[in-house]
Amino acid sequence: MVKVARGLRRCGYSLAALGVLGALLRWDGTAYVPPAKPPPFGGFEEPEDARTGVLWIPGYELRKPYVGPGWRRGPSLTEEAKRRIDPDMPSLEDRVFLVTGATKGHGLETAARLLDAGATVILHGKIEGRLRKWLCLLSDAFETTKIDAVLGDLEESEEVEALAGIIAEKHPKIHGILHNAATIDGKFTGKRRFSWNYKMENTMAVNAIAPFQLTSLLMPQLQAAGNARVMFSMSPTMSGDEHLDDLKCERYWTGLHAYRLSKLCLEMVAKEMHLRYGNAPSLTFHSFDPGSANTKLMRQGSPSATGKKSARNRVNPVDLPSYLPTPRSRKASFWAMVDDEYQRKSGTFVSDTRGKSKAVHDPEARKKIWEEFTELSGAQWPETQSASLPKALAVDA
Repeated sequence: MVKVARGLRRCGYSLAALGVLGALLRWDGTAYVPPAKPPPFGGFEEPEDARTGVLWIPGYELRKPYVGPGWRRGPSLTEEAKRRIDPDMPSLEDRVFLVTGATKGHGLETAARLLDAGATVILHGKIEGRLRKWLCLLSDAFETTKIDAVLGDLEESEEVEALAGIIAEKHPKIHGILHNAATIDGKFTGKRRFSWNYKMENTMAVNAIAPFQLTSLLMPQLQAAGNARVMFSMSPTMSGDEHLDDLKCERYWTGLHAYRLSKLCLEMVAKEMHLRYGNAPSLTFHSFDPGSANTKLMRQGSPSATGKKSARNRVNPVDLPSYLPTPRSRKASFWAMVDDEYQRKSGTFVSDTRGKSKAVHDPEARKKIWEEFTELSGAQWPETQSASLPKALAVDA
């Protein structure tokens, strides 16, 4: 047996040597160029850090000839959604929803379900290739033109303003905004970063100040809809009362601390929006907990995750190649947008039942954060009517 093994090994070496010799004889002197990798889906490129500014992408321009059955993964879910619609309010087919951060995770799943229910959806994303990919796939799957996309990065105030301008131009009425986009850990780098012309820590800018500014800019469209809601995707881990005077995280920074502080600030200004402008059923403001999911953000921020932080987001099981996202059991974001229980009243917040922060319930603390956010973002809010304000706010008005 030993002699046979040696003979086979020598035979293998001989064949390898012949292969190398043959390659040398065929070599024409030119350098070897490896074959190019196949392009991503549809030929779209997807550089992670590409910045092309704000861009409106109409869904109907990307429609291809329909080649298969429509994606109807949740007919029972759609029927349940229609049962939760108030008959005195617009039907789902007549409603327009903006979903930020809609190219993966909760945002993408919610956008698909809203389309399945017949609503008009505006997808928001910051990477053009990924945004075009899902716009194309969803448009084809549902055989619909009731989907558009808007490209823009929430890291910069100028792009948030441009986003709102182009959305308002295309859709004079918006029935719902799902503030789903979020980041963590210094844009997943593990290092503290600054945005908004160095005025703000990156996580705070994207997670809290951008939704604050975007909502203020789209208030005319929300009020014109007659029945509109603004939903803030929140985290019950919000914390940091003692750091509300350090929004740039100059005194203390970790990726998780900045994330929790940004969610606390967002909850505070969301509650202030409700107190100042909430007027059910015309316009309502709520926050909700979308639930945990195996997303890039969750893996990056989880204290129990293993491996280098910057590498945790490289493989996302949710985004494995498939025609559409794998259906999930998490539906909180979808119900937040379609259940008219959120339209009949305003002011449901995560902090009311699960929050440990006292600052959310402190009018003076909320007012201070509101004023600081207004100064940082330059947001211009409509006047509030003193008669409709709570006594604490009416005195200050």
